[in-house]
Amino acid sequence: MTPKDEIENLAGQAVTDLTRIDGCDATEFFKAVLADGSVVTAKLSPLAQTEARMMRQIGQFALAPQPRFVNDRVLIRDFVEVEAGSPAHWRSFGLSVRRLHAQTGDHYGWEENFASRSVPVLNTPCDDWATFWAKHRLSPFVSCLPEGLSRKLEEVIEATPDLLPAKVRPALLHGDLWQENILFSGGQGWMIDPACYYGHTEVDLAMLNLFGQPAEC
Repeated sequence: MTPKDEIENLAGQAVTDLTRIDGCDATEFFKAVLADGSVVTAKLSPLAQTEARMMRQIGQFALAPQPRFVNDRVLIRDFVEVEAGSPAHWRSFGLSVRRLHAQTGDHYGWEENFASRSVPVLNTPCDDWATFWAKHRLSPFVSCLPEGLSRKLEEVIEATPDLLPAKVRPALLHGDLWQENILFSGGQGWMIDPACYYGHTEVDLAMLNLFGQPAEC
């Protein structure tokens, strides 16, 4: 079955135009025009259901294009027409991040695991932030790295209790908030492609500066 067939079957109507957007690994992206004239983004991913649940959660507090249709492989969400970013866009986005981070959980983690490329993202609830970060965010990468780097990472893991606090407010995080996962449209900033969990707000803020820096507002 072609991607066009999968999208049509899920949406329950014909696709009149389909444009591929760059994806990665097992994920494929498409901009699709449906027979009723609506424009959507279709994402083909084995984690479509999980991502849809995360998008709905984020959408309660921040700007995020919402799922229209979803099954175990395809997520169809509202299409966002992208425009060039400006300080005004970043101010709007900052307010969204603040609203998201104002939401608090009972533990660090999430109700289900996720994945980052071929590395599992473990979200088993934990009451100690340093332990959660070491066990669920650093340890899974040890076996994926060359020997020298893996030894250095193991040293960081061992030192984590001295580097991170055991207790911080478990805030709702986007979880993968680098700049490719921010869309500017309508004078506002939108979040896409989440990897949600409850944790330290500094995780999202650090990701914003990983491959660039937000504009000065």
